[in-house]
Amino acid sequence: MRPTGISPRQTRRSGSGAKVTYKGPLLEAESKSREEFETGVENGDHIDAIVQHLGFEPAATVRKNRRVYEVREYDVTLDAVDDVGEFVEVERETDGDIEPVREGAYEVLRDLSLNPNDQQRTSYLGMLLSDANE
Repeated sequence: MRPTGISPRQTRRSGSGAKVTYKGPLLEAESKSREEFETGVENGDHIDAIVQHLGFEPAATVRKNRRVYEVREYDVTLDAVDDVGEFVEVERETDGDIEPVREGAYEVLRDLSLNPNDQQRTSYLGMLLSDANE
């Protein structure tokens, strides 16, 4: 497994419903830290129709199996992404300085015998589309 980092619009569906997430641009070069906004929606099909009627079209569908664990104050996510691979993400929300949160995430990765310098900064969608174009 490779670390994807520390953490465009997407609709996420799971057994518990649907969520819409906006992920802003990366905030720094060392991690995948970005501003995110997420909200639950009552009907995933309706939000997809609204977005499509606004002129947006799906680029691809990213299918993954996800398991989330809590390690200290961090969420450690294990993702098995169809047609892409397996990844580990370590993240924690912060309203302040990113650096101490990033360093703590690096410690968690090292505790899991993963190298923080071996990050994959490309999104799952980006990797999926890149593989499709090769």
